[in-house]
Amino acid sequence: LIPAYHGMEEVLSAVVNRHTEPIRVQELADLVHLSHSQFDRRFKQIFQQTPQQYILRVRLNAACHALTHTEDSIAEIAAQTGFADQSHFTRQFRRELSLTPLAYRRKYRDRAD
Repeated sequence: LIPAYHGMEEVLSAVVNRHTEPIRVQELADLVHLSHSQFDRRFKQIFQQTPQQYILRVRLNAACHALTHTEDSIAEIAAQTGFADQSHFTRQFRRELSLTPLAYRRKYRDRAD
């Protein structure tokens, strides 16, 4: 394990394992015994993104997989991947991937098979 990452594996694991539920950054900071601000700085220094950006990325990756590998509705996928609602999910998805979830599904579903 690279020394800079030491201690963060528990945080990364917690995000991956709990991405379907609300995650507070303070909960993640508590895992590594840092204050919220210390944790934010250390996380960004190590991973070049904020904890919130990482959580969003994990959720969007899970959503992309569900969009191309299931028949679940967009609303179901939003709920399954930890988004407050379909509207919030669609806004975040479009902002990050420049496509709506439905357009993503149509574009990449055939490639996933």
